[in-house]
Amino acid sequence: MTDIVDPPVARRIMTLHNRLTLDAKDVDFLSGLGRRLLIEHPGYQRFLDRIGRGTTDGRISALSNWRSRNLK
Repeated sequence: MTDIVDPPVARRIMTLHNRLTLDAKDVDFLSGLGRRLLIEHPGYQRFLDRIGRGTTDGRISALSNWRSRNLK
């Protein structure tokens, strides 16, 4: 949880039930969060730079598009 700097996001994670099933909306939330945290991680960015994929990867472009729509 140390990489979660947004208090509302951290609270939402803490309210998820610890069980073997999750609601579809919670799966989508966690999947998107994991993708965002990975893409924003400096070590992952260095890895992408080393393999020459940078921001040309479609998933990274998708995150950039999501950011421009949602983080204003």
